[in-house]
Amino acid sequence: MNDTIDFRSVMIHLGLNMRRKYDNYECPFCHKKSFTVYLDEKAHCHTPTCKWSGDALQLVCDVKNISINDAYKELGLALANQYIHLKEQTYDEAKIELAKDLEFLAWVRMYEGFYPSDRRFNRKIFEDKVELTK
Repeated sequence: MNDTIDFRSVMIHLGLNMRRKYDNYECPFCHKKSFTVYLDEKAHCHTPTCKWSGDALQLVCDVKNISINDAYKELGLALANQYIHLKEQTYDEAKIELAKDLEFLAWVRMYEGFYPSDRRFNRKIFEDKVELTK
């Protein structure tokens, strides 16, 4: 599972304006309602003068004007104290992730069936790598 920090909870933690117009929040840098948070938990400001884009870590760095190491520490403490939280995976995202895993396994089975037994890779190493029992 891909654990990402919920962007909106970081915005609340930083005390940013959460009122929005349609899907756009007020940008913390140019203060226009053109700040969009996307499904991949990244944001972008659409004004031609600002054009800020980044993830939650970059937002903390730029809003507080601190280094990336300090931003890591701050987000880690906020996550540990439950001031912010991780993004929950939606049903559609889980289906896409499962489909990618099943496609990978189908390719592996096709590979094993295509090549003769003397050219097959070590099954034990493969099973350990993908955490399969058979």
